Amino acid sequence: NNSYKQIKMATIRYFVPEDGDSETHPNVFLAPKAAHPGAPPTLGQVRGAFPLPGRYHFRFKSPLVPGADRDKSSMAVWMDCTDDRQPVAAWRGTIIAKVTRISADDGYDTDEEFDMHRNQAGGAAAAAAPAPAQQRAAAAPAPAADPSLDLFDSQATAPAPAAAASSGDLLGVHSAAPPAAAPAPAPA
Repeated sequence: NNSYKQIKMATIRYFVPEDGDSETHPNVFLAPKAAHPGAPPTLGQVRGAFPLPGRYHFRFKSPLVPGADRDKSSMAVWMDCTDDRQPVAAWRGTIIAKVTRISADDGYDTDEEFDMHRNQAGGAAAAAAPAPAQQRAAAAPAPAADPSLDLFDSQATAPAPAAAASSGDLLGVHSAAPPAAAPAPAPA
């Protein structure tokens, strides 16, 4: 008796123009397929499986005239999708998303909350192997508490600033003592 349930997945091609991505070289991830055979996944399923943290707006490539994408001369448009229950559009049998980052903050306080939301939204396959919380905590070292550390976390050993720097004369051009004159050559 096999209790393993096979989840059918849809391939989603996407690009984030702000990150320098292009439609000609897209990124790819998997999202669960809709319950109805032949139907594309919903925006909620795509959003739940999306691999990048943060909040995003999704546009999907679709034909200008529904069903006309089989014609070689058909025109494509980018359809905004905002309802999580709405099936996403497809172009010539492929789901292509142009994704715009709204914010880098995903709205969750912890990675566990994000994973829980992702699993509830249908992205269980994409989040099947999250790293344990202990590994995440060990990966990020605690910030240094000593503000006197320099950029490389070593003790700052810079010499005290010269008097010229405090006067605003960084090059010493207007110092109080005139430069010593060169001795005059002796008459021959």
